[in-house]
Amino acid sequence: MFAGVIKKQKNSFYEVKGLIEQLLTDIGITSLTFKQLERGGDGASVFIGKEYLGDIEILDRETINFELEFTLLVKHATMKKIYQPMSKYPALIEDMAILAPATIPTGDLMDEIKKQSTLIREVSLLDKYHETRTFHVVYQSYEKNLTSEDVTPLREKILNVLKEKFNARLKE
Repeated sequence: MFAGVIKKQKNSFYEVKGLIEQLLTDIGITSLTFKQLERGGDGASVFIGKEYLGDIEILDRETINFELEFTLLVKHATMKKIYQPMSKYPALIEDMAILAPATIPTGDLMDEIKKQSTLIREVSLLDKYHETRTFHVVYQSYEKNLTSEDVTPLREKILNVLKEKFNARLKE
């Protein structure tokens, strides 16, 4: 097993999840999904595609641990890197407050937002309060400066898909 315990004041599940995502991305594993723990408790089960990798568990306010199947990590890891040059055009950044039922995993919302366009470079969670989740969406092109006219149809597409799939809407 590849395991660890992170203990500090004001520990955050999302911070630990982000550390694991970044570590696995660095070794070439990008098809991660996170699902609520089935056996109860706070945390998430981690999957590579449909293969169960391990768990992240919140033990108390200051302690979060994780256990991941090492042989599965080695099986999926690759040291091949794809060079992605930086865009010479600036990013256009937008924060979207989305109202969605609390039962819908935040990761599912983020994944669906990312899928909507190749111009969406990054989606991250800024804040979560009850049923409102605020996402930080970064749009960027390698071919031109993006304008609000370029991004408006993408925003509408995102909102339509979130409404259809998750009964979610933009908070006004």
